[in-house]
Amino acid sequence: MTRRSWRRPGRPRTHDVRTFFFDEQGGCWRALVRVKVDIERRLIVSKTDHFTDMVNATVNAPEGPDQASFDPTQITGIQAADPSAKVNQIAAPTAGDHGEARLSYPIELPAGRAGMEPPLTVDYSSGAANGWMGVGWNLSVPSISIDTRWGVPRYDAKNETETYRLGGEQLTPVAHREAARPRTADKVFHQRVEGRFARFVRKGDSPKTYTWEVTEKSGTRWLYGGEGAVLADDAGNVFSWALREVRDPNGNTIRYQHAAVEDTGVANGSVAGRALYPKKITYTGRGTPTVRIR
Repeated sequence: MTRRSWRRPGRPRTHDVRTFFFDEQGGCWRALVRVKVDIERRLIVSKTDHFTDMVNATVNAPEGPDQASFDPTQITGIQAADPSAKVNQIAAPTAGDHGEARLSYPIELPAGRAGMEPPLTVDYSSGAANGWMGVGWNLSVPSISIDTRWGVPRYDAKNETETYRLGGEQLTPVAHREAARPRTADKVFHQRVEGRFARFVRKGDSPKTYTWEVTEKSGTRWLYGGEGAVLADDAGNVFSWALREVRDPNGNTIRYQHAAVEDTGVANGSVAGRALYPKKITYTGRGTPTVRIR
């Protein structure tokens, strides 16, 4: 094949030119075996065993980076290292509604898929009692419980006798301000002071089998209660439902496991109390198998 003369600066030498054919099976151009190069006639002789599309071309190596000119002031804008960067600082305590001192410390976690990671914060209140993290300190996980400000729960098998709350916020309808109503399965509740605009559905047909499903406007579902995530009395009536799972519309999950502890709380005590504590949190899960962070 005859090589045309090059018309641009930096033209390659004749010996750099090779004859290529298109390999239809491999989907790429391949070089033929070169027999000889006739510089005077501008002729390249290559060996082939079939007819196909061919082209004379070169394989150009990438150009190297240009050497940067020396500038003695080019690093003057670099800031000095900050040893406190990415370190969460505990802010000064603030006064609560009842005069107690409060502060919080957020725990940084690896980001989860689609923003699905648990919001963990260590909170302190000078008015809080002794707990599993010390006096006043607590690492809480959301839960739904019975509001006992108007007396202990009666757990009537037929009528609604309990009022519920989520993290201190009361749910409506309430049972202590109206005549008793029959219990129904899949009863719908809402927050009394609205702001989240979520739908609370109490599933089950008795105080022993109730679980909760909370659906937000975005479609994310929060599941409360179930095996290993409830506090119940000796008769099996549930008093508190801990958060068990969070699932977004795409199926990404955060799963909570809890440890049930029964203890008197004091030395030589005779009356044991029950409590649920977070044991393990698994997130960035979706189906099986899955990649998870614990």
